[in-house]
Amino acid sequence: MNRHLTSLITLGLSAVVASSVCAAADQLAYFGTYTGGKSASRGIYVAGFDSKTGKLETPALAAESRSPSFGTLAPSKKFLYAVSEGNGNEGGVRSFAIDV
Repeated sequence: MNRHLTSLITLGLSAVVASSVCAAADQLAYFGTYTGGKSASRGIYVAGFDSKTGKLETPALAAESRSPSFGTLAPSKKFLYAVSEGNGNEGGVRSFAIDV
């Protein structure tokens, strides 16, 4: 299955491919990372998780976002909300539609 995230609230709209998730994965785990400086991280990553075996797949880039330090899924699991850290006007909250 391909997973896609589409930015809904941002200065510019963008669509990005999250990853191909293995059929054994029954859940998705999203990770926010600090970006900039010497960091090679680029934003939000996603990995398949198999709750029966406890195996977590290798994370793949789901969406580029500046230092998303906090994220949460909407109860419907159709949207991901992430806080992007920054100075002044650089930070904010972004929402992403999860395209399954």
